[in-house]
Formats: sequence, C-alpha cells, structure tokens
Amino acid sequence: DLFRMYLASNADVWYDVDWRTSEVENYSKKLARLFSILTEAAEVSGEPDERDTWIVSRMADRINAASSNYEAMRIRDVAIDLFFNALNDIRDLENFAGKERTLRAVRKFAREWILSLSPIMPFVTEELFSIYHCEGFASLQRFPSMENTYKHAERQWDFIQSLIEDYRNIIKVSGLKPKVMKISLAEDWKWDLLERARNEDMRKMIKEVQGEARDFLVSLMKRKIPEPGIRNEREPIEAYREDMEKFLGIKIEITEEGKRKAIPGRPSITLV
Repeated sequence: DLFRMYLASNADVWYDVDWRTSEVENYSKKLARLFSILTEAAEVSGEPDERDTWIVSRMADRINAASSNYEAMRIRDVAIDLFFNALNDIRDLENFAGKERTLRAVRKFAREWILSLSPIMPFVTEELFSIYHCEGFASLQRFPSMENTYKHAERQWDFIQSLIEDYRNIIKVSGLKPKVMKISLAEDWKWDLLERARNEDMRKMIKEVQGEARDFLVSLMKRKIPEPGIRNEREPIEAYREDMEKFLGIKIEITEEGKRKAIPGRPSITLV
C-alpha cells in the first residue's frame, strides 16, 4: 500500500514515477499517522464540537470530488487531496483544538474516508474497515458520498485563520511581543455598501455619497471587491476566542477603537 500511494501521488497515470527513497520514508511516516489517527478515532464517541465541523465540510467535498476524479483517472489528484491535504487539516485542527476534539471530528467522516482511499490502499483500508466493525469488505462497498451541511462552519474557520495569519504577519514585520490583540469589526453601513457595489455602478454610487462612505467606495475601486464572507464576524470570534487565546498565547478583545480602518472580511487589528 505504501508503494501504491507513492506511485499514485507522485505522478499521473500517464507518466513515469521518479523514485526517491527519502520521499518514500516520509510517505511511510504519513501512512502510519493516518492509521494511528483512524484507529484512535474508532474508540471515541459523540458528535464533534460545532467549532470543528469545518473539517467535516472539507472532507465531504474531498470525498464527493474523489468519485469523478477516479472515473477520469485523475488518481494523483485523489491521492494528494485525500491523503496529504486531509492529514494537513487534521494536523492543523489538533494543534489548534487538541487531540480529543480532533478524534471526535475524524470519527464523523472516518468510514467514508476509509472507503474513498480503498482503491489506492486496499490492504490498509480493509484492516481499518474491520476496526470500525463494518460488515463485509471495503473493496466491495459502494463508493461513499457525503451530504455537506457544514459550509458555514468552514467559512467561519477560514475567517479565523485569516485573522491568525494577519496577526502573525504583523508580529513578523514589527517584532512586537504583544499581550493583547484588539479586533475592530467593519460597521454595518460598510457591509450594505459592499453588497450594493457588487450589483451596481460604483462610480454612480460614489457621486451619491460623501465623507467616510465615499472614502470607503473609493478604496473598493482600488482593490478587488471582496467576497461577502461572514457578515456577523463577531460570532466566530466569540466562538473561537478561547481557542485563539490558547493557540496564540495572548488575550483577545473586540473593540470599537479601530472600526474606521476595518473593512468587511478584514477586521482592524491593534496589538498592545
């Protein structure tokens, strides 16, 4: 199975594989990691924390996309997405939320993940399939599909990750060692103008407004209009506040101080 995964992810089926022993050793470690996480997840029960369902959303999309990729012989795409990208997401979730919450989230999609990898890793997936007390053989099951009802959670996670990235960029440039991150959110009127700007002539809108509203629209013209994202940005910050404080080692406050600089999807950050 290690050999199959290396071949599948290293090159498309139409091309020769460039064998590198050092890479194979790395694949071996990742395969052991996959087996370990799925084995441990089989021992947990209960629904995942709502904050962690973003990974269920991503895995549902990956598993559903894998079916058409297999049919089109895009085996490399399947291997990279279901093996490497999935393991990267699990690593990120474990670093952020801890192992217990991660295992409960993985348990939610474990069976479908195992079956989706069966064409590439038949022996490992058969053993994992039996660990989950499933009837029959994994290789004889219908290819899985998942209904994705967690897109909102994924959008919230992406928003939180953008905040963390902005924080790290500020730290990298400034060299600060802050104790508090103050977050200021865009005001409702900015969201209203943004939604109008997506459907109306912005030059005409600029002529109709003055002051801060005009300055905001002018700034929008200088950049690509952002996607709507999550309008209630306070909700994910409040939900993830404790996790973020532990992860970053700072206190997080939502404040009105920098709201003039905040734009939809990009809150203003002040470090003190």
